[in-house]
Amino acid sequence: MRRDGVVFQEEGGEGWQMELFDEDADEDREMAGCGKGHRPSMSVATSEGGVICLACLSALLSDPRALTHHVSYALSQLSTAIRCPDFVRRLAGRQPHLIVSPLVRALASFDDEPLARQLIDLVSDLSECGLPRSVFGDFVSRVSDFISSGGLAWSRRQFFMLHCLGVLLNSRQDCNPAAHIRDKAALFSILVTGLQLPSEEIRGEILFVLYKMFLQQVMPWTDESNSEHDYSLKEESLLKLALETLLKAQKDDVRTNCIALLLVLAQRGVFENLFGNSRLLSLNSERVKPMKEDGLLLSSSLVDMFADAIKGPLLSSDIQLQTNTLDLIFHTVSSGFSSVKQIQALIEKDIADYVFEVLRLSGNQDSVIISCLHILDILATADEAFVHRLAVGFNILLPVLRYVIEIPLHPAQNHALKLVWTCITHCPGIMSISQVEELAGILAQLFKRKATVELPIVSEAFTLACLTFVELLKSPSSCNINQLAPLIQEASRNAIISSISSQEDSVIFLYSLYLVKELYSSIVEECSITCAKQELEKQITETCEKYLLPWLARVIDEMQDEEIVLGPDLGEPIRDCYLNLPCDPLELIYLLGQSNLQDSFLASCQSAVLMLLYVSSLYDDRLTDGSQLLASLEQYILVNYNNLSSGATHPMIGSQLVHLYALVRSDTLNYKIPYSAEVEKSIFNLIAQMNWDLLSIDLHPRALKWLFQQEEISTPLSFLILNVCRSYSTNKDQICLRANSIKLLDIQMIAELIVSGDNFVIQLMLSLLVEGLEEDRKNDIVHLITAMTDILNIFPRASNEFILHGIAETLRKVFYSVYFNQIETCSLLIFNVLYLADHAALCQDEDWRGIILKLLEHLKAKLTSSTFGQEEILIIAIFSLILHYSTRQILVEASKAILLDKSLALALERIVHTSCGKGPTLVSCDEDTPAGETLIFVLLLYFFTLRSSHIIFSGAMNWQEFFQSSDEVHGSSVFCIKCHDICRLLHFGPTVVKLVSSHCLMELLTRISDQRGKSNNNLKLSMKYLESIMTVTEGLLFYEDFSTATACRVCLSRLLGWEKLGVLEKKVIRNSRWFRIIMEELAMALAAPSLASRSFINQHKPAAHVAIILLQLNESPPWLNSVFSSSCISGILGNLSACNLTPDMVKLFKELTIRKYMNKEQVDTIHHLFQVCRKQVYTDSFGEQTPKEDLPKAIKNHDDMGDICNVLIQLMLSSNKYCNESKPEHEKLLEEIDMFFQISTTVME
Repeated sequence: MRRDGVVFQEEGGEGWQMELFDEDADEDREMAGCGKGHRPSMSVATSEGGVICLACLSALLSDPRALTHHVSYALSQLSTAIRCPDFVRRLAGRQPHLIVSPLVRALASFDDEPLARQLIDLVSDLSECGLPRSVFGDFVSRVSDFISSGGLAWSRRQFFMLHCLGVLLNSRQDCNPAAHIRDKAALFSILVTGLQLPSEEIRGEILFVLYKMFLQQVMPWTDESNSEHDYSLKEESLLKLALETLLKAQKDDVRTNCIALLLVLAQRGVFENLFGNSRLLSLNSERVKPMKEDGLLLSSSLVDMFADAIKGPLLSSDIQLQTNTLDLIFHTVSSGFSSVKQIQALIEKDIADYVFEVLRLSGNQDSVIISCLHILDILATADEAFVHRLAVGFNILLPVLRYVIEIPLHPAQNHALKLVWTCITHCPGIMSISQVEELAGILAQLFKRKATVELPIVSEAFTLACLTFVELLKSPSSCNINQLAPLIQEASRNAIISSISSQEDSVIFLYSLYLVKELYSSIVEECSITCAKQELEKQITETCEKYLLPWLARVIDEMQDEEIVLGPDLGEPIRDCYLNLPCDPLELIYLLGQSNLQDSFLASCQSAVLMLLYVSSLYDDRLTDGSQLLASLEQYILVNYNNLSSGATHPMIGSQLVHLYALVRSDTLNYKIPYSAEVEKSIFNLIAQMNWDLLSIDLHPRALKWLFQQEEISTPLSFLILNVCRSYSTNKDQICLRANSIKLLDIQMIAELIVSGDNFVIQLMLSLLVEGLEEDRKNDIVHLITAMTDILNIFPRASNEFILHGIAETLRKVFYSVYFNQIETCSLLIFNVLYLADHAALCQDEDWRGIILKLLEHLKAKLTSSTFGQEEILIIAIFSLILHYSTRQILVEASKAILLDKSLALALERIVHTSCGKGPTLVSCDEDTPAGETLIFVLLLYFFTLRSSHIIFSGAMNWQEFFQSSDEVHGSSVFCIKCHDICRLLHFGPTVVKLVSSHCLMELLTRISDQRGKSNNNLKLSMKYLESIMTVTEGLLFYEDFSTATACRVCLSRLLGWEKLGVLEKKVIRNSRWFRIIMEELAMALAAPSLASRSFINQHKPAAHVAIILLQLNESPPWLNSVFSSSCISGILGNLSACNLTPDMVKLFKELTIRKYMNKEQVDTIHHLFQVCRKQVYTDSFGEQTPKEDLPKAIKNHDDMGDICNVLIQLMLSSNKYCNESKPEHEKLLEEIDMFFQISTTVME
């Protein structure tokens, strides 16, 4: 084996000597084999230039006569070598298993501790360096086999082997190390034997190995087909030995391992199995032979042994050991000790006293306090045995209670309060005067925090605090303590305030009243009434008057308001007969089953019962279960149908009956409770005949949904919807939510029904539109369309439901109706439906085509003007949406109707031509002017026209026609804006015009590039024409609007791509001085930012893309060599850091490397920089949350032209992959860095 010029060779079998060799020998000689003639495949080259022969290394490690310093040196060389990933990769490709057995045998052969530690470290490093998992498993198997064999007895070598196994079991948790142990039973047997040895050091290692085995779910006896009795004996043996070891242990590290093993056993249920065994726990059971050590007689009772064993670790100075011991006690007493007698046994062994002592010495450490209080809370179940210990520890509890009360929502707050309350309840005379004052202050602080801080009130903590305060006042030590008066006053006031602020919890309110009552009683019942007590009585009374009584008055007022909302006569039936109503809910609903034909008083009682059931049902407060209530309602409808159908029943009661029946039926659907079809038919007849007004009462959402699922009552429900739409259209502020979503039927509830699905609401609304057309009810049509539009404002996803249920067909009928001519009313609804819908839901192409033809017909009469109004612009926006969807092969026929309308195309071209003629004054035509607004929407329509034409007409389009002059006639009827006109708009237009024009030009150049790439035809245009296009786009490369600048950059990339297709373009590119200026500015901004122009510093991304394109040309401009010289690149690298790298910069360096602009030193520098950047990106992006995608919102009004324009612009930008990257910036950066590493490695080789 050799490294750095050294090779180990055998000398006559007597020893080992070192032989030097030439370090400059070539790689072939190095890999030719070692001096012993072993195969080259056994040699692994190191990163330092040496070679390690695996065969030589194995022989050295296996030779018991080898000198330890030779072995140590060989091990150190291998340890150094495996730190290099390349060496590990080469070693994995050879035979790494060859060194496993020699290393393990070496560990079993040497008594030298430093060498053993070195071997263990090397085994650990080899297991985790990246070698195949089988190597790691081989180490575990061989080490465990050595231990299981018992061949090493219990020498120091066995100790080292145990430690090595512990290290292996503690690593590579992804491989489940313990699963590689072959003979688990034999290993368990030898380990259990070792636990009985006197060496504490060995026992500590054994305990750690057993802990890891149990933790990894490898039970030592699973390989044996033993009976349940055998399992129990093995569990008992292991548990007993572990407890004995813990009892005798003096070192904290041994105790830590033992506690860890016991804790895992407790979590696996071993304690529960054994401590619950009466044979083991019986105090009179047969004892095993006692063991003596230092005169101490060990008890055979596991409970006694457990109690004695944990006392030492409980008082350890090691906080972690102390905390783990407390966890062990908690798991044991909460699972294993299943009876009060067992807990009493622990208490008699003074465990409670030890826990109190740990609590006293805790120093307010949260983990210790929480564990101690949890344990004491469980021990408190042994009432009498624990109370005496609790009284002793009361002085310790008070400061702990103060600590947990000062921390809001402390998890042990309830336990501390419960322990204090238990103590002063059973031992009322235990508190001194100072302790009474201290406890009263702590509780008053708790009430104050609940009243002043907006935190949720824990009901149990509040209840215990009230009970404790009451018991405190009963204590003999609290008599005649003047300092208590202000605390009592503060506690009563804050308790009332807390309960009022927590109205939803009736328990808190009741206990606050109980506290105030007891506080007041303790004052009144005193024999001697002092001035201080009189003052305190007065203050408590004032607290009730100031806080409690006004709150009660508000509650009563709200109840009265609720009655008013529910109806002016709501309480009348109840007031008339409440004295005669039974208290039992079952008797109440029994009344409903009686016939009231000849009994008006019974009818009044039944109305009162229906009223009670109705009001309670609104808030899901049922008087009985659903099946009983449904049966009673069905019986009531059957026996009283004649009265109901004759109109004798009050309409309010009839509406409540319908609501009750619908709600009960909706609830019973999930439970498949049978119902009467006859009653259902009767209730449908009543709804249809009686015209009960469901708009006048509050409705539960579930009841309403069930009603709208019943097709049999579609006519009355249609009338109900129409009334809601009429009311909403005249008063759009009617939506008013109330508790539990209970409210009057309004447009909000209708919208919720629509998005919930599984009902007939949309069908009813659409049928109402058709009926309105047939009956010439124009106002109702407007009301319905207005309601539909605003439903989309409430729930945009309702658009899909409208489309799926045929809104396109209905709107087509509306448009072609001779009675309806208000297209503007429908236009906003059409726009929102199209904009908010998922493209997968859009269908009914013929219906949409009919709508579009009608809109085109309507628009033609208004195309003579050079500016459009809101109605015309909205129609143009609808056309844009239709064309946008056509790029997905959706609504193709409707799109063709738009694209092939010649009159529309001529009118729009005329508007563009007029705008182009304005020249520099065009900049004043922004979106705030009629002309500017019209131009922007026309350009947006043109953008979507270009994209749609490419998909629909495919190869039929001759894109070169778009490069003709304005005077030439083009053959296509498609809306066409010539390239030079787009350039004029791009150059002279305001910001938004530039944005849309740049994307139109980008789309046009992309289309003609694709066409030229397929046909290889040269452009039929002059060099001056091409130069003018490039000049315009070059000038906007650094424009302030990033999207515009990006589009212009893409346009330039398309033009530069033509270099491969024709000589004309090559001349233009070669003669472009602007490109050189751009590149020089880019180099200046990157190499010396302080010297670059300010406008360029923050806008170098488009320029970097142009640089990349120029570098990718077949014939790159020769001046690029001088711009990106070696000194310039070094300057750029000097200014770069991991924080300011972008994907574009990485792309640029990749192209510079491919073109050989960068030398090896510069590539190495940027390699290091990219590695640092990659690490930083991983760190920064860890745990980073993906931003939520903003959901689209409907356009609310016809005059929101700005919002409509933004919608179309966002659709335009989303279609541009350069402006709408789907991947996050850090992911793109990492991808570009990985690509750079791959390419640079290939280029520099």
